[in-house]
Amino acid sequence: MSRGANLAEEVLRLEAANEVIAISERDADQLSTICPHARVTYLPVTAEPRPILPSPDPCAIFVASENWVNELSAAFLIKKILPAVRSQVPSFRLLVAGSICEKLPNAEGLIKLGRLDDLSLAYRSAQVAFAPLFWGTGQNVKIVEAMSLGLPIVTLNNMHGRSHIRDGESGCVAADAEQFVEYTLRLLRDEAFRDAIGGGALRTCYRYHSVAAASEIWRNILADRIVK
Repeated sequence: MSRGANLAEEVLRLEAANEVIAISERDADQLSTICPHARVTYLPVTAEPRPILPSPDPCAIFVASENWVNELSAAFLIKKILPAVRSQVPSFRLLVAGSICEKLPNAEGLIKLGRLDDLSLAYRSAQVAFAPLFWGTGQNVKIVEAMSLGLPIVTLNNMHGRSHIRDGESGCVAADAEQFVEYTLRLLRDEAFRDAIGGGALRTCYRYHSVAAASEIWRNILADRIVK
């Protein structure tokens, strides 16, 4: 089935609904236009905060499944970010986990972890999480997962409306590869900055992505429906 056919079917289903749940603010805005008759509620992805003690080693982690969007992100990291960071911090390593590893070439400083049933050890092996997304809809689950652990995240500025990351507060939002490298180097070298960004990510997760936050949204939805 073509993308156009899928979209048409989605619109048809949405037109029959009077209550729509969106997992990103940008999706909520788009859905409000598509189905103005329905009430659209933004319900973020849930990830219960569970802070970890990050690695003392200069490592970053990128977690991704195998698809063309993630391949673009991985190529960006391997070609532009990894060598630039290693030129300043030679011991820096990029850890990559997930089925995306099957598509990646070998590179100096690149550690391919492959598919993992439990990502907790991989996250604990890193100081920083990378999420350079170039295209997509919805909300990136791996960003929320990293935030729930208190890991500082470096992403790109096209995440507007798809994440609660606020530049310099709960994450680092780069405009381009050069700034991406600058943020990474600062996070690796400045422990106080790293802790501040990681702490901001964790507080954001408590506020928007915790079970308590999701429960409150559902209570409001159901209470309103019961009243009506």
